[in-house]
Amino acid sequence: MEPAAVSDVTGNEVADRNRLAALLIDALCDLLQNYHQKGFEAFAADWQAADYLRGREVSVLTDNGTLTGTAMGICPEGRLRVRSNGDEILLLTGDVSVRTT
Repeated sequence: MEPAAVSDVTGNEVADRNRLAALLIDALCDLLQNYHQKGFEAFAADWQAADYLRGREVSVLTDNGTLTGTAMGICPEGRLRVRSNGDEILLLTGDVSVRTT
């Protein structure tokens, strides 16, 4: 998946901020309706293709402290999968940062 330019959404016309906001809101409404009807599964392939964290070393700040490990993508329910000390941990909440190695 590649980044989109404003012209990809609006055609060649120059979009004013109100038109751009309206297009984004329409797209978001369509996406949320689709999500409501089909769940995360309809978006999983796109998510996996654009997953910046997958395979990277991460630190996750949770209520129980900091967990470090390798991001392994997400599970079907949308939880972040992290491999840490040989175990796979599924996380629903937390602040994630990419560690430099």
